[in-house]
Amino acid sequence: MMEEEETAHVETYWCDQLSTQLCRLCANSDYCMLPIFEGDGVEQEIEMKIHKYLPIEVSKKDAVAIHICYSCSSTLNAWHLLYQNALVADEKLKKMVSRICKKQGGESESTSDTTEPRKQTKDEPETITDGKDILSSGSRYD
Repeated sequence: MMEEEETAHVETYWCDQLSTQLCRLCANSDYCMLPIFEGDGVEQEIEMKIHKYLPIEVSKKDAVAIHICYSCSSTLNAWHLLYQNALVADEKLKKMVSRICKKQGGESESTSDTTEPRKQTKDEPETITDGKDILSSGSRYD
């Protein structure tokens, strides 16, 4: 009977150690852990970020660790910021492309610049504006 009580005590000890001193994400031990379900963990929305970005389930009732180390917290928060910034950038770029396409598609032939380009003199430095300059035969200074 004494041996069973001792085994139960050891198991309880290790369960407590597991849930409070090991990171739920990397399983490493750290002297400074962030609780997932209280305090800073709640303020930083750690539970939501884990559910959103990682293929694991966390719960207050977990028998496994309910803390994460600051390294994993930092990585998770950085990933969340990258995710949010990518969504904003995607929307911004799509609007820019849409605006440019509308502007180009909305111009009629009569409103576009139809004047002949000015010919370059021999004293001006040579600039290439498109590939046609390189491929054309004859002198550019005709």
